[in-house]
Amino acid sequence: MPPLHDRKAELAFLLSLLRRVDHVWLMAGASIFLSISVTVIEALGLFAIVPILESIGSRPLGHENTALDPILGLLRNADGTVSIERVAYLLIFVALVKPLFTFCASYAANVLPIELRKVIFRDLVHKQLRTRLVVLNKEPTGNWTSAYHNFISSVCGIVSTFVGSVTQVFLFFLYIGIMWIASPSAVMLSVAFIVALWLATKWMADLQGRIGTAITKTAMEFQQAALQMLQGMRLIRTIAAEDRKEKEIYARLMAFVRYYYHAVAVASLMQPIIALTSGLLIGTMLLYGDSLFDGAQADWLGALILFVVVFYRVLGPATALYGARISISQEWASVRELRRLFLLCDDNLVPRGTALIPEDKSKDLVVDGLSFSFDDARVLNGVSFRIPAGQKVAIVGRSGAGKSTLAMILARLYEYDSGSITVSGVEISQIDHRHYAQHVGYVSQEVVIFNETVRENFNLVVPGIPDTDIWTALEMVDLADYFRSTPEGLETKLEEGGMRLSGGQRQRIGIARMLVARRAIVVLDEPTSQLDSHSEAIIQRSLERLGSSTTLITIAHRLSTIQAADQIIVLHEGRVVEIGRHGDLVRGGGLYAEMVRYQEFSAEGPN
Repeated sequence: MPPLHDRKAELAFLLSLLRRVDHVWLMAGASIFLSISVTVIEALGLFAIVPILESIGSRPLGHENTALDPILGLLRNADGTVSIERVAYLLIFVALVKPLFTFCASYAANVLPIELRKVIFRDLVHKQLRTRLVVLNKEPTGNWTSAYHNFISSVCGIVSTFVGSVTQVFLFFLYIGIMWIASPSAVMLSVAFIVALWLATKWMADLQGRIGTAITKTAMEFQQAALQMLQGMRLIRTIAAEDRKEKEIYARLMAFVRYYYHAVAVASLMQPIIALTSGLLIGTMLLYGDSLFDGAQADWLGALILFVVVFYRVLGPATALYGARISISQEWASVRELRRLFLLCDDNLVPRGTALIPEDKSKDLVVDGLSFSFDDARVLNGVSFRIPAGQKVAIVGRSGAGKSTLAMILARLYEYDSGSITVSGVEISQIDHRHYAQHVGYVSQEVVIFNETVRENFNLVVPGIPDTDIWTALEMVDLADYFRSTPEGLETKLEEGGMRLSGGQRQRIGIARMLVARRAIVVLDEPTSQLDSHSEAIIQRSLERLGSSTTLITIAHRLSTIQAADQIIVLHEGRVVEIGRHGDLVRGGGLYAEMVRYQEFSAEGPN
């Protein structure tokens, strides 16, 4: 993975995101154009100050012709006197037109961030869905949550701030130009003041950058702790750990809040510094006005009034540019973290493959020398076996033997380190991912139920599945009567994680979805672990209906399931130590016989 603290690479990443937005430069250009239009209209209103000052006997622009004379001439009568009526019309025009352009500019300024947010959301979801599961699982959930809720908002905020800064730069130089007409000397003094202020506050931007990194880190830690609290609520309640967990989460929250207060304190220094220094500057100009401005006192006082009005308008964009600098420094950590997550996904994409499983060949599954590790811990080591098409196979072993890991590898949820797995003679890593999923089904111990209706949960597996097929599958797992008794039927919302269902009902939903999918190879990871003996018998009868053409691989702990298997694969510490039928393995006196002897298999389900 490339270095993560590389400002040039981070900027290139941000630009790459922008380039994925359709018509991005048109949207940015429209926003800038409309904002500049508002600025120009506002400047027209400022020109009204000049004839008003002239009407009271002052010549703020001096007696010589200036670049503003063509515009100011429109506000004078034929004899050169000020037309108050025309000045009033100008102000009314500005009052009518400026709100319209302001609305359009404000609307346009928000279009690009919204479109960028959409693109980042879409790209991140796309990458996550195609990233190796083992890598996704190792990344704390709070980091992904922060990406969707905080990082993307901050990145869009940076872009919006930058686009707005382009307008502020134009506004700054426009007002500087107007001030130059009043007094070049005073402008030079003002620019020197602004540059000095910029350099003097550089430390604020650097400090905000460091604080922003700390805010991002503590926010992720707080969100991760809050998510773990929600996920582990049952354990927390059963061990009466509410107070301890609250104290832990509060400590993380306070770490986040402390850094946020630091950021607020630094940002709050800007306005007092500007107010103090600008006041000193204006006072200095008043003391030395006769040197900085031309003409008699009445004239240079008028020029000073015009200068001060415009100067305070200059402070607006100058302050905005200072604020943008500090804001971008503070939020830049989000760009860095979002780039890290994008790179994490890009470097760990699941191999998609292009090969297909031959339809005219027996779908034998062969595992040869399979090895797999979590980080540096070896989980499977040299696993080999062969399962002819249509066989019913049980994989058994003590806890930690690698059974569930093997099941997830067969389902292509994990990518193995070495060895090979073939279906119909084709290496599964070379098979098109979607094609493989159409032939191999998987039901885990923890069945995933989405916060959707019963129908939608089945539609996810088989798009457009008829209601009759859903009811048939529900009948096979003894759930049809349950849902017929509900007012909504198949429109019953199951809620996130299937909270309306018992553990056994959730597992039966998972098996029912697998039944309607009609896969050639089905991998079940302890599918009846939460079922009583009656429900288990129903499931077993349902599985028997799969027919001899379906290969059924079951991670099993029930003796009844194991005894009926065509072959039993015994795992121990990541290795295959025995393969055979129940009777042969019992007579062999090995690990399997020992597990049977010490009743390590369940004879029947819990009540």
